[in-house]
Amino acid sequence: MGADLYIKSITDKAEAKYGPKFNAAVERRNAMNRDLEAWQTIVATRTSIGGGLPSLDRELQTALEKVIQLKGRVQVAQNEVERYYGLMTGVGGYYRDSYNGTSVLWRLELSWWKDTAGGKMTPEALKALLAKVKSRKLKPLTEADLKAQHCTVDAENSVKTWSKFYQNKKRRLVRFLTRAVKHAEQGEEVYFSL
Repeated sequence: MGADLYIKSITDKAEAKYGPKFNAAVERRNAMNRDLEAWQTIVATRTSIGGGLPSLDRELQTALEKVIQLKGRVQVAQNEVERYYGLMTGVGGYYRDSYNGTSVLWRLELSWWKDTAGGKMTPEALKALLAKVKSRKLKPLTEADLKAQHCTVDAENSVKTWSKFYQNKKRRLVRFLTRAVKHAEQGEEVYFSL
């Protein structure tokens, strides 16, 4: 769950262009997953029967090779699905802020529900939100703050790493809102799904 922000003129074009490619990639991946499951069933069946007969051993070896081969293909297909999903939102036309410890608005002591109207946004509402976001400073984080929001804090996800994450996320939000204001002023729809 999260706040999804769209500049419709950008996302609609991208979805029209990449949506069919995304759907085709999903179908290819799903078909490969079905094949993989079928071969995994064969492996499980042959394994439960046990070895000993040369024909069963050959069938098991063939099935194991197919499983290994298909796992690699499924991963390539999943990467393609993710690539087209990313392209469908259009460069600069989409922003997401999850309702969890990764929320930049939480870190800015703002709320998507209290500080925005949601739905179709007017240029004035966008400017007001942009001004609020710009005026707020990211306060220093503590490990306790992060853990209270169920964020992992460890060697890889240090307080410093989280601080950089929020700084970057705030910069991306400011860029998105600045772009959204320009589009809204031109009469284009900017939509917030909360």
